[in-house]
Amino acid sequence: MNKKYSLKQMREVWIDAYLNGEVDWLAYLEAPSFFVRKGAEQISKAGQMANIERSQAKFPNRRPGDVEFKELISEIREHTEWATVSGFASFRRKGEIVSQCEFFELWLVLENRWQIASLCIEDINRAARP
Repeated sequence: MNKKYSLKQMREVWIDAYLNGEVDWLAYLEAPSFFVRKGAEQISKAGQMANIERSQAKFPNRRPGDVEFKELISEIREHTEWATVSGFASFRRKGEIVSQCEFFELWLVLENRWQIASLCIEDINRAARP
């Protein structure tokens, strides 16, 4: 298998699309069966897209860069057809932490490219993280 873009490159584009609410890019980068698991709640790809579109309608003046994202990756395991990424992330607005979480991502090679299949998030409240 010869993938045109690396996992790292696809992941960077996915994070950027997520932070900027670019649903067209998310639709391309996320597997058809993509879901987000946050605590006991599970959100489908369609549900995630709907949430983003509602947020954009509610806050039309939100600009890229309003939220600063930092992450500390603790492990990446890349195999031929799948990979996992785990670590810690924080989101800041105007310098203040608004959210921190531990995360786990499952990436699959579908259609000869990396696509994210699932994102599992657990909120944390630890000031010592990124």
